[in-house]
Parts: sequence; structure tokens; C-alpha cells
Amino acid sequence: MQPLDVQTIADRYGWTTPMARWWMAFASSSVGPKPETMIAFLDKTVGGVTMIRRS
Repeated sequence: MQPLDVQTIADRYGWTTPMARWWMAFASSSVGPKPETMIAFLDKTVGGVTMIRRS
């Protein structure tokens, strides 16, 4: 898996870039810099909440 890109995260969750950047920093400090670990962490933490409403 390639390094995570802020835009990738923003698109995945329907976030703005600054919000995606904040969550990436949060995930990185919580579980470390590995992309798959960060994605799993974000999915578990916010995935369900954010995916419900996407206009």
C-alpha cells in the first residue's frame, strides 16, 4: 500500500482537506504511520458516523 495522501482520505470519507489532515495526524499519533493501520483506525473510529450522511 502506498503512503496515504490527504486527498485520498478526504475523498474516502467525504471530508474537507483540513479535516482529513487533522484526522490523519490523529490516527498517526494513535496507531502509527502505517497506511493500512491508519485506514482501519479511521474506519473504526469515524467511518460509520461519516458514511451515513454523504450528499
